[in-house]
Amino acid sequence: LYSAIVADRNFHLGITAISKNDVLLSYGQATYLRLHLLQLQFSVLLHSHDKRYNFHTRLLDALSRRDSADISIAIAERYKEVYGLESKIVEQYCQSSFSNLNY
Repeated sequence: LYSAIVADRNFHLGITAISKNDVLLSYGQATYLRLHLLQLQFSVLLHSHDKRYNFHTRLLDALSRRDSADISIAIAERYKEVYGLESKIVEQYCQSSFSNLNY
């Protein structure tokens, strides 16, 4: 989803840039930024209530236990599901320095 949104934005802004109209380009960039956020928010809303509830319950539990590794894993798995990330990206995120933080 993310890459499709970015490709669409880049295509249309590229066409706009050809016009060499700075006002139009600035307006297009601002519009696509808002549109991008709305598209991502809408995709999140399509996921079931149960999945969102389970994620937040797991996250709150990990936060209350101050388990930084479980916090990282929960967030990474949620991002993978919502944004369609590849497993390799999620694994790298979980191995990053973020998971070594102490809460």
